[in-house]
Amino acid sequence: MMPQSSVYGGWPRSGEIDITEYRGQRQGQILGTLHFGPAPDNKGMAGSGERDYPFDFSKDFHTFGLDWNVDRIQWILDGQVFHEESLQRNFWGGFYTANGQPFDQDFFFILNLAVGGAFFGGEPFDPVEADQWAKNTLEVDYVKKYEWR
Repeated sequence: MMPQSSVYGGWPRSGEIDITEYRGQRQGQILGTLHFGPAPDNKGMAGSGERDYPFDFSKDFHTFGLDWNVDRIQWILDGQVFHEESLQRNFWGGFYTANGQPFDQDFFFILNLAVGGAFFGGEPFDPVEADQWAKNTLEVDYVKKYEWR
């Protein structure tokens, strides 16, 4: 998810919320992550880290969710919370001026399938490798948004 308006500036200043991240060659692992900070080369991340599960995410549909309010963000897999981050803190002292910034703004959804890039860390990666993955497509059954009033 990315900010509706870049109130605090360009990425990562105005934040990013990854509801789920998945590497095709690690079929039983996901991450949920917040990105923030003053500059691309000086940024912070908070989140679940790599979470391993005893099943292959590419074989079945799963429900990924995010419960976000003024106090916290919870990442949810198949109805179960797998990580929580408090928003009652300053994410980058000296840059943000209040607790919860930049996650105090409206964000929009992005559903994408990215192959390669820095997400793979130091692992050698050849995009042709994706041809060997059990499933090298992104399939979405539905997207729902609920808003508490």
